[in-house]
Amino acid sequence: MLVFGALLLLLSPPAPLHDAPEPAPVEQRSADQLDPASAEVLPLPAAPPSDPTPAWVEPPPPELIQSEPPDPFVEPPVRPRRTQRCLPEVDPCVHTMSARLLLAGLGAISTAAAVVLVFQAGDRGQIGDPAMAIAGAGVIAMGGASIGGIVGVLGRDGPTLPDRITPATVALSLALGGSDHTDESVPYGLSGSIAPTWSFPRDRGRLRLIGSVGGNLGNQLERDPRPQTQDPDGSFATALERHGWRFDLGLDLAVRLPYPLAQRRPGWLGQLELRYKPLVLFAHDSLTLGEEPRISQRLALIPLNFGVRWHISPRQRFTFYMSPRWDLNGYGEPGNVPLGRFTPAPIYAESWFDLDIPLRKLASAGRPAVIGQYTVGYVHSRFYGEGMNFGSVVGFLGQVATQFAVRVRPLGSPVAYQFELGARVGGGLNPYARVGLVLPNFGGPRQ
Repeated sequence: MLVFGALLLLLSPPAPLHDAPEPAPVEQRSADQLDPASAEVLPLPAAPPSDPTPAWVEPPPPELIQSEPPDPFVEPPVRPRRTQRCLPEVDPCVHTMSARLLLAGLGAISTAAAVVLVFQAGDRGQIGDPAMAIAGAGVIAMGGASIGGIVGVLGRDGPTLPDRITPATVALSLALGGSDHTDESVPYGLSGSIAPTWSFPRDRGRLRLIGSVGGNLGNQLERDPRPQTQDPDGSFATALERHGWRFDLGLDLAVRLPYPLAQRRPGWLGQLELRYKPLVLFAHDSLTLGEEPRISQRLALIPLNFGVRWHISPRQRFTFYMSPRWDLNGYGEPGNVPLGRFTPAPIYAESWFDLDIPLRKLASAGRPAVIGQYTVGYVHSRFYGEGMNFGSVVGFLGQVATQFAVRVRPLGSPVAYQFELGARVGGGLNPYARVGLVLPNFGGPRQ
């Protein structure tokens, strides 16, 4: 029976599910209704942290990254050396520092070579005759390069100044007199000069007629300082009394190099001009030697006076001339002056350095334009008996000349006024002043 009852239990169908009570959801059951097993299997979710760490995301491949192109690399400008810098606002380029260094170097070399030549080969018709003229040119070149360098450092060098100073068309000069020797006198001198100019078309050059005439405004008196000629009153006997006049006449031709050659020149060379300046010099002196009057007449021909002008910069120029010379001398009593024949004379030479200086801008409305120029030069000629002597070195050197000129041109006027102050060093210090008028050139640039 027991076995039969167990079989019935096994074979009977199960009870329906809706009859059993449904369990409450987990959220609605209290803590005491949960058994420990359920608590371990279904733990409560933990509270999120206050500062969650973002999840790591794998970056895209490099080819998918969108980035801005980098800025192109620009090299900083390299400032050239001073010897290779171009002068601002000047075209074509001019290396003024290199040009001045070259001028100074050539001046030093020529001076040293000339001094050696004159001691080794002699002068006065010998092979060393041009030596002192070359030495003087070398000294002017070195001095001009130094002055020009100082002006360049001060920032006063630049493009060409319009209406730069040239010899006045008509001028009147006054040479100051005076003497530093007791009982001697040097009179004032007065002279007039002309310099009309014809300009070639297209600024290729010019031709200028130059001439001057003048003389002393009194007698020049020289004393004999030997003790045996001293008078009881302490004065010395008269050695020479002189009164004279002179004139110069010549042409001054300047031709610029052809344009293609000028454009191909290196920057350190600057512009070059070829020069030709034939001259005729004449001097007439009335001399009194003691009680005897005498006449001295001298004529010098300088027909082969060729030269060159070197534009170190548009405002700085070095000019050099050299030529053989032939003299015709006459000496005798008044009314009976026999003339000899032309004989070779010492070499004639000139060296000049010009520096233009702006004094007032041309753009100043209603005001005149004012331009200045400083000039220093050496003239190797003892034709007028004036030169530099040092101890026993007598009759070898010529004169050094220096001057400062100012040109004033009223606004819109074709005529300018020019004033010059200068001095000649040779046979003493001889200052002078000159005033002149600058008239328009003949011809002019034509396209």
